[in-house]
Amino acid sequence: MPLFSEIPGCIYLPSVDSSNSAAKQLAAQGCPHGTTVIAGEQTKGRGRYGRSFSSEPGGLYMSVVLRLEATPAETAPVTAAAAVAVCQAIENVTGMEPRIKWVNDILLREKKNGGILCETVTVTENAAIPWVVAGVGINMSQESIPDELLPFATGLYQTDPGDETRVRLAVEIWRKLCAPPRELLEYRRRLSTLGRVVGVHTPEGIVQAFAEDIDDQCRLLVSLPDGTRRVLFSGEASIRHEVT
Repeated sequence: MPLFSEIPGCIYLPSVDSSNSAAKQLAAQGCPHGTTVIAGEQTKGRGRYGRSFSSEPGGLYMSVVLRLEATPAETAPVTAAAAVAVCQAIENVTGMEPRIKWVNDILLREKKNGGILCETVTVTENAAIPWVVAGVGINMSQESIPDELLPFATGLYQTDPGDETRVRLAVEIWRKLCAPPRELLEYRRRLSTLGRVVGVHTPEGIVQAFAEDIDDQCRLLVSLPDGTRRVLFSGEASIRHEVT
């Protein structure tokens, strides 16, 4: 079992349905800021929109409780801040420079290396949100990726780098996540989606659009072929880069 002693109060679970679910239970019980659950594997790993997230043994799956006492509007950039934190941690440990696909995918060599899933309690409008759970899933090696996902996903290393590297990365991610939120300039700098033609998935079907920028709430600003502009929320549309 990897030793995550540098993360105060870290809980390591060899197997769990979802590290986010376990961390949310701890948050509801009043655990302190920075409490972390790390899983050897997830049997029901989740991504955005309730999609499954492949969580085979060998990856890094961790969820951190962040006590922000913020309004719903103030928590909007948390996913962006978490994505920046993960990218910076990977860069510090490996020397690689990951990028971000809006809104929460971590990319290496234009393939998905990991993802972020931030979850919180359901509250009434404008009520303070006591905590956010930031879930992080990283493919540590090609070996931990199912064959059917290899065309779209990539690992940090070709083979498993071992527990020492996994622990170093987990500690660095934890430190970055628990620090004050980063400004959006770094998120924008690493965002691979901007300046590209993207397919916007809407209830009406796929609409081609040009990704122009993000606003201060991390919403994506796009222009359509007819000249109109739209503001996309992470919860109402998903983005796929067009292959040219």
